[in-house]
Amino acid sequence: MEYLKAFYTPIVASRIDLIQSEYHAINKVIFKLEKLKWKNKQPSQGIEEGVYESPHRLFQREEPEIKKISALITNKILDVVCTLNSYSGRQRGLLQTYAASWFHITRKNGFVQPHNHPNASWSAVYCTASGEEAGITKTALVLMTPNNIPMYVDAGNANINLPISSDTVRFYLKEGDLLIFPSNLMHFVSTHLSSKERITIATNFWFQLKQ
Repeated sequence: MEYLKAFYTPIVASRIDLIQSEYHAINKVIFKLEKLKWKNKQPSQGIEEGVYESPHRLFQREEPEIKKISALITNKILDVVCTLNSYSGRQRGLLQTYAASWFHITRKNGFVQPHNHPNASWSAVYCTASGEEAGITKTALVLMTPNNIPMYVDAGNANINLPISSDTVRFYLKEGDLLIFPSNLMHFVSTHLSSKERITIATNFWFQLKQ
């Protein structure tokens, strides 16, 4: 028998490793922007108590720490796009890249409701502070199945593993982790139970290939 890989959903778990002082510098900028009340005043969905969301223009800022991480994340996204689309080096140079990016500071009992980003092709989440605390349940970024027809679940399919699982997939992001996934995937962030802040940078990307 041949098991065909149909309707594949690419999810890329990667890393952008920085030295500790660089994570600290990025987070310092983010806390400063929060203190200055640089806040998303027109969110597309309700922002839960315990979650601070910036405007979706983070990558347009001029702070050197933000400019550097923005370039690193964008380069990783371009690697994924070019690999999956079999684009040549020349075609990569012709890709026009557009991005909406923001940060989340999540404090105790904060969470993010299920949602997706229908006006982009790729989304990414980069972690600069996991907020983990010993003895406390870790906070998960949860990706939900893209199946638009609910599946009947019984012993015949309940234990099928990735890549053909019909269940959710949970990622417990640490500093330096970068998760890249199709923007149409429904996803959410579980309740943050730690007293330490969890800080993430989120981005939506869309592209145009110049002729």
